[in-house]
Amino acid sequence: MTAQCVGRFFQTDGKILQRAYKDHLSDFYNWEQRDHAGDWVLLEKNMGEHFSLDESMQHHDLYTFLTNKEGHGKHGTLVGAVKGTTVKEVSKQFLKLPEEQHLAAKEITMDFSDSMFGIVKTCFPNAEIVIDCFHIMQLAGKGVEEMRMKLKRAARTERKRQEREFKRHQERRAKNRAKYAQTHELKYSKNGKKLGRPRKRKNEKFEPEKLSNGETLLDLLTHIRYPLLKSGNDWTDFQKKEMKILFELYPDHLQEVWIRHRFIHSFSTHRTSPSVVGGIARFVVSFHKIGCISTKKI
Repeated sequence: MTAQCVGRFFQTDGKILQRAYKDHLSDFYNWEQRDHAGDWVLLEKNMGEHFSLDESMQHHDLYTFLTNKEGHGKHGTLVGAVKGTTVKEVSKQFLKLPEEQHLAAKEITMDFSDSMFGIVKTCFPNAEIVIDCFHIMQLAGKGVEEMRMKLKRAARTERKRQEREFKRHQERRAKNRAKYAQTHELKYSKNGKKLGRPRKRKNEKFEPEKLSNGETLLDLLTHIRYPLLKSGNDWTDFQKKEMKILFELYPDHLQEVWIRHRFIHSFSTHRTSPSVVGGIARFVVSFHKIGCISTKKI
C-alpha cells in the first residue's frame, strides 16, 4: 500500500506522509545498503530453499527479483533485487550471498528466459528449475493461436482461389454471350419488345459457402479466437456450436485444444498427475508437427 493511499484514507496529504515516513520513521538514512540500493539490494535473512526468479520494470529500468516462496508475497519475501537482466550483472551480485545458502536452494521457479537460466545455473547449481504454470499456459495459448492463424490463412487463400475461379467463369459466360449474339439476330414482337428470356444471372456477385450456423469459414476462424483460449466449461451455447463445427472440419486439431483444456483444469485444481506431464510432451510434439511452435527452448 502506498503512502498516497494511506493519506487519502486518513484525509491527509500523502506526499507529506511519505516524506515523514522516509525521513523520520523508516530509519532510511541509517540503512547500510542505502548507497547501492539503486543498483542492487540483498537481504540474506530472507534466504530459503524455494525461490522465484523474475524481472520487472522499476523506475523506468528493468530489475531482476529473487523472492522466497515461503514469504507468500509478504514481509520476508524479497531476497534480492538487481538492476539489469544479463547473466554477468545479476550473477555478480547474487554470488555475494553465502555459498552454503546458494547450495541449499532446492527449487527455483522462472520463465523461459535464457538469461534467467544462466543466472540459476551460475548461482544455484543444485536447484531444480521449474517453469511456472502461467508461462506453460502462455506457450499452450500461443500454439493454439498459431494453429488458428494457420487455418485462417489457408481458408483465406482458398476463398481468393474461389473468387478468381468465379471471375473467370463470369468472363467465359460473357464471351459466350457475345459470340452467340454475333451468330443470332435479335427477334422483336409486333409491339417492338425484345423476345426471349431475360438474363437470370445479371450482375451476379460471388457468395462464399455458408456453414450450418450461417457463418463463412473465415468468419468462424475469426470468432473462435477467444473461445479457443477459454475452458470448455465457459463456452456459451453459440460458441459450443462454433467449436463443434470447427472440430468436424478439422478433426486432427481437436487433440491439441483438448490437451490445453486439460492444462487449465489441472492447474486450476492444483493437481499434477503423470497424465498431465505426458500431455505436455504430446502437446509440444503435436504442435511441432503442424509447424505452430518450436521445441528449441523446450
